[in-house]
Amino acid sequence: MAPTAIGPYSIERELGRGGMGEVYLARDPRLDRPVAIKALPAHLAGDPDRLARFQREAKVLASLSHPGIGAIFGIEEAQGTPYLILEYIEGQTLADRLSRGPVPLEEALGIARQLAEALEAAHEKGVIHRDLKPGNVMVTGEGVVKVLDFGLARTAEGNGAPSSAGGAAGGGAALADSPTLTSPARMHSPTIPGVIMGTAGYMSPEQARGKAVDKRSDIFSFGCVLYEMLTGAMPFRGETVADAIGATLHKETDLAILPPATPARVRELLTDCLAKERRLRLHDMGDARLALERAIAGREWLTQTPSSLSKRSGARWLALVGGMAAGGAALVGAGWMLGHGRAASVPLSKSTSMYVSSAVPTRFEVGEVIGIAPDARFVVYRSSPTLDAEGTTPYGVLVARRLDRDATAVLEGTEGAMQGALSEDGRFLAFVAATDRARTRIVLKKLALDDGRPIGVPETLCELPQGFGFSLCWASDREIAISLAWRETVLVVPASGGEPRELVKGERAKGLDNWGELRPFVPGKSVLATRWTLVGKAIRERVEVLDLATGERTPFLDNAGVAQLAGGEYVVARRGQSALVAVRIDRATMKPVGEPVTVWSGRMRGQSAPVISSNGTMAMLAGPEDVSGRKLAWVDDSGQVQPLTLPARAYASIAISPDGTRIALNLEPTNPNELVAELWVQDLTRRTFNRISTQGPAFEFVWSRDSQRIAYAMVSPTEYMIFDRRADGSGEVRQLASSPVDKFFCIPSDWSPDGNVLSVVRVDMSKGVSDTMMLERAEGTDGGGPAGADTSIVGKGGWLVRPYLTAPSNEDSPRFSPDGKWIRFMGDESGRSELYVQRFTGAGAGEADARAGRTQVSTAGAIGSGWWSADGKEIRYIDADSRVMSVQVETSPTLSVSLPKQIANLKDIKYRTWAFGPDGRLMLVLEGENERAYRIDLVVNFIDEMRERLTKVGTGGPAR
Repeated sequence: MAPTAIGPYSIERELGRGGMGEVYLARDPRLDRPVAIKALPAHLAGDPDRLARFQREAKVLASLSHPGIGAIFGIEEAQGTPYLILEYIEGQTLADRLSRGPVPLEEALGIARQLAEALEAAHEKGVIHRDLKPGNVMVTGEGVVKVLDFGLARTAEGNGAPSSAGGAAGGGAALADSPTLTSPARMHSPTIPGVIMGTAGYMSPEQARGKAVDKRSDIFSFGCVLYEMLTGAMPFRGETVADAIGATLHKETDLAILPPATPARVRELLTDCLAKERRLRLHDMGDARLALERAIAGREWLTQTPSSLSKRSGARWLALVGGMAAGGAALVGAGWMLGHGRAASVPLSKSTSMYVSSAVPTRFEVGEVIGIAPDARFVVYRSSPTLDAEGTTPYGVLVARRLDRDATAVLEGTEGAMQGALSEDGRFLAFVAATDRARTRIVLKKLALDDGRPIGVPETLCELPQGFGFSLCWASDREIAISLAWRETVLVVPASGGEPRELVKGERAKGLDNWGELRPFVPGKSVLATRWTLVGKAIRERVEVLDLATGERTPFLDNAGVAQLAGGEYVVARRGQSALVAVRIDRATMKPVGEPVTVWSGRMRGQSAPVISSNGTMAMLAGPEDVSGRKLAWVDDSGQVQPLTLPARAYASIAISPDGTRIALNLEPTNPNELVAELWVQDLTRRTFNRISTQGPAFEFVWSRDSQRIAYAMVSPTEYMIFDRRADGSGEVRQLASSPVDKFFCIPSDWSPDGNVLSVVRVDMSKGVSDTMMLERAEGTDGGGPAGADTSIVGKGGWLVRPYLTAPSNEDSPRFSPDGKWIRFMGDESGRSELYVQRFTGAGAGEADARAGRTQVSTAGAIGSGWWSADGKEIRYIDADSRVMSVQVETSPTLSVSLPKQIANLKDIKYRTWAFGPDGRLMLVLEGENERAYRIDLVVNFIDEMRERLTKVGTGGPAR
């Protein structure tokens, strides 16, 4: 029976009970405050060893005066039983908090910092906790952390209580078998009585082996708690105590499941805390506290940014090819290549120093970081918006985001921006812009800025050749260097305006070997230039120094790209998509000193690169990291999502077979430096998942009408190719067409019902304009190109190529009607992407015949050419506002379509890409729960941190 009073304290109720202790809530009448009273359970009250240990716990607590450690007020005795009078802490244990899932990053780091501070104070007094776990950590309603239960505590000398000076307090046996006395942890975290003392899943390896422990055992347990807060899972869990101990001794911690926004410093801290060997483990809790304080203060990668991101533009072919030219690695992920998806909104953490606020129009999304002011007061980024009703923002717009206050503004006059560069002093912004959707006129402009605000309107400096894949930088305050990737050309333009000077002539080497990012190096003398090459299915980059007077190229760094000068004597470069490396330079020769050292790791977006201010702040585009949790789902006509019972994978693009039984797809590559992965086929009936062998990275899959074959596109260092093979992987691979990689980009689009014609999209590399071609079966011939001088695509193995839609505007995504008499496609002759239908008069029809009887189907923009019912009476498509629309169709005596009617709205569904099934249902690739949209990350004091890391490896000292 519970006591009603202990000394002057009146018992109010029981707080908790376990095998090793009972705790009650009581009232101190003298100070009118609540207290917690702890007692040994009745069956242990007569055990001399337990009694002595209980008293030693009181002495340990009395020696520790710290706000992060539960205090003791005294000892009372009633009827021969001792009671500890403890501080009553109102709140919940961390174990209770974790029962609801992982702790948000910002909150977890705050709790961990307080926990580290409390343990640091205990260790300074010579006290080792030995049973740190979520059940022994209390968090108050105000977020204050208190460490409880020092029942297993011992001093560094091995005794249970320290002296007032922090040493041992008199004799007594070592607490080698002390039990845990306070609230137990969750059921899967048992405290083990006996020779091994501690809690399975949290104790250190040396503790699990029954060996002597020191403060590094607490550090290991601290790492376990921090890991569990971030992931919601114990790092060393087992169904039994033995399993948990085995995991502790032999299993390596899986850091891959940490939240993608976890700072690199925190990842490194976890690695150091959870080292199996004590000598390799972090030695002091104070170092852990400092690492956490730096991460929280922003001296590391911060949490992701919020934005209401829009649907991707319908002009996906231009985005694809332009991205390839700008940096090559933009080819990663066929889902991005298709561009059908819709990015998700991202929550904001209050501690984030920089983010893209909701003040940005919702049709804009973060595209890439352009520059950062020298004092880091603002950052400029390019947005890739969906076309508005007037089609006035065809490619992008530049946006200024303040870092010293919550303010975001579109820079007026920058509509159509394709790329840009901020001057070193932050006073001018140069940018390349297209004046129309067809990019018939491309110009270089300059905009004056005052603290991130535009002064006047942009000034046109010169016209540039048609194309895409531009990169530019301020070579000095008087000149701007511009590379045209697909023309193998580098120009230099006076900052005051005038004719461009050709620095590197447009003589393309054979294959994909192109110009990438340009960054200033020696003002007025040289720039750092990235060159990228396709090797197999991976991108290889290298950095060269380009002389502004002669055009001479000098190798600088291998296996690295988008390099930039930082701090006057360092070059920082991206290595792959997952690391930044830095190397010191000799300022006399401007050459590297030693080997580059990795200074940051974590996935970065495609071709984007960080920008570093003069004061050492770095901003970059990052994410999404975790794409493995994507699922497939159907959307019914009411807009309800019905997930398929298939495993979650990193699904990229999908194509559903005409009989509805299989899906051709590819997955996001596990190596971020690779292009798209191989072809896979998911059987929805038999639930098999098989890889279909191709000769390289395959994308854009097209099923034959009998569901027996799949056509697909492939890229090599020298050409784009279209292949075809059986969907079960048997038989020979047939090549149908090819185009030179330096001129045109071609992909298959749809088979005619009789299988004699394959529609193909062709993108002109020099103009970035997409057309529709037709591959026509011509048995008995060797194939070839179209009549005339146009050899943009060459047919292979008995296929002839014929032009079909080649207007100056974009005309792509052609699809045949069920009877093969009509063709629907996407066109932007009106200024935005719309869906059109016209009669198919044959692959050899002239342009005028092909355009005859053209009817516009969509009225508010369209993304993709959609679905046509088997009876020919209905067309469905997705419009520019993410709505599934339906129109009724009559083809006799002439073609007529009804006004579009909404079927479902996809705005609130987080999906990446989609495809229509044969019955008109829509299949989506849903975003994973941990998948995040692209964001801008900020690192303050980056140069100091970089210099510190380089110094540790002996390469960071000043140049001599």
